Amino acid sequence: MLGKISKRDRGGARIDLKKEPILGIDILPGSSTNNGKYAGVLLLNNRVKARFPEITKRNIIEIVKKWRVKVLALDNLSEIAPTIDSLKTFLAEFEEPPKIVEVTMIHGRRISLAVIARALNMASGHPSPLIAAETAAKLAAMKVGSEVKIFENETKIMIRKAKTPVQGGMSRERFRRNVELAVLGKTREIRQKLKLRGLDFDLFVERGEAGLKGSVFLVYAPPDKLRGIVRKRRGLGYIIKVEPVIK
Repeated sequence: MLGKISKRDRGGARIDLKKEPILGIDILPGSSTNNGKYAGVLLLNNRVKARFPEITKRNIIEIVKKWRVKVLALDNLSEIAPTIDSLKTFLAEFEEPPKIVEVTMIHGRRISLAVIARALNMASGHPSPLIAAETAAKLAAMKVGSEVKIFENETKIMIRKAKTPVQGGMSRERFRRNVELAVLGKTREIRQKLKLRGLDFDLFVERGEAGLKGSVFLVYAPPDKLRGIVRKRRGLGYIIKVEPVIK
């Protein structure tokens, strides 16, 4: 019996992977993870939406963002990130990182993609990179494989002064006060929204003379639960960053 990944996401809500955008990838022969090229297949509603015979890691990031891909399916994690640091760097590109599923990791054992595909009557022989990418995506949709987890069930929201020049005609002191007031206003706004959503959080602030120099929310929920509350943005003199907390 092939193993299946959990039917629940990090927040506990039921999800139907067959309806979610899934990107399957497979590294091309002769490529390395440092400067690799990949084949990719995008599934949408369990149907092939697009095939990418040759894409780079940067292209993968762009596809995930454009299509709001929920799952990145692959044969082996080392194809995209050979070390934990490189995995953190890759996932840091996303406000809402996709789940990464190794479809060949079954109950702690590595089983080749070709063997799994034959067992499920999906393909025979040694698949090409494009077929392997499509197979990986379809296996993930079937909840076959293991999810790679490096995130806590927490999200960090940071509001701080941006490195911007003083606005024309405005004194440095007045600009500083305006920024501190803006940070204070955004902090209050986000705090109120989190409370209305019923999310638990801790708030840490650095006080200034007129308002706040910066603030950090530690929200005890994954980034997808903060949709509609906050997003990464740059305001007049301040920036807001949203990041999942890494274990």
